[in-house]
Amino acid sequence: MSRSNRKRVLVVERHEASRRGLVALLEAEDVVVRSCADARQALVLARTEPFDALVLDLEVPADRVADLRAIVAARPDARLVWTSCDHPTFDLGAGTLVVKPIAIDTLLQHLGVVPR
Repeated sequence: MSRSNRKRVLVVERHEASRRGLVALLEAEDVVVRSCADARQALVLARTEPFDALVLDLEVPADRVADLRAIVAARPDARLVWTSCDHPTFDLGAGTLVVKPIAIDTLLQHLGVVPR
């Protein structure tokens, strides 16, 4: 698949090892991935780069839940996958929750990526 036709995903994960693992797994499936560890950087990326999907860790450092919702609002056309070690106690609004540890097949399905 040409680079211009590949899915573009923003991964926002606070744990470096988990972030690197997700990036490696997605890149192995021919996905173009940008990643970061905090809500501020994610918001900048979401506002300035095109993404087909967002993978957002609910435990990412953020001033408040509104920071995470602002990231989503910046890319309203993108698929949205929230990740967490448990179920949140607040309404996520849109998107799908994937509980960690993440099964790559489940994540790919929610991102709309056909496995290689």
